[in-house]
Amino acid sequence: MSLEEALLPVDLHPSDLSDDQFIVAMEQLRISNANFHHRDHIRLAWAYLQKADLPLAEQKISTCIRRFAAHNNAPHKYHHTITLAWMRIVAAAMRLTPAMQTFEKFAAAHPFLFDARLPWSFYSAASLSSDAARTAWVNPDLLALP
Repeated sequence: MSLEEALLPVDLHPSDLSDDQFIVAMEQLRISNANFHHRDHIRLAWAYLQKADLPLAEQKISTCIRRFAAHNNAPHKYHHTITLAWMRIVAAAMRLTPAMQTFEKFAAAHPFLFDARLPWSFYSAASLSSDAARTAWVNPDLLALP
């Protein structure tokens, strides 16, 4: 970590940060819940996948978002299956456009990623609302993930 990254203030806005700074800020809990939205979840997935293979990126985002939820007094909001489903969806989109070097270009090429209900195309509501899906990986019961 650079000195610049270590000195990031608290309550940053993701759009003001480079991808590396965004990861550090999330891991250091320097982004408020009010400043973290679905687009930022997708960007975080993309940023981790830029740096690591899918299994390691899944581990990193899972740890990061779980800590973020707990830090914001909302550990119940973390949903393991949805988190990993999004990672796999983002990874599939990245395979379609491997030359996209910025998140903005990637986002413009894949607007479907910003439909927060997309995982429900692969899972039934009953499956995703289960305690098992919230706490551990559950395979899709409607369609296979890409």
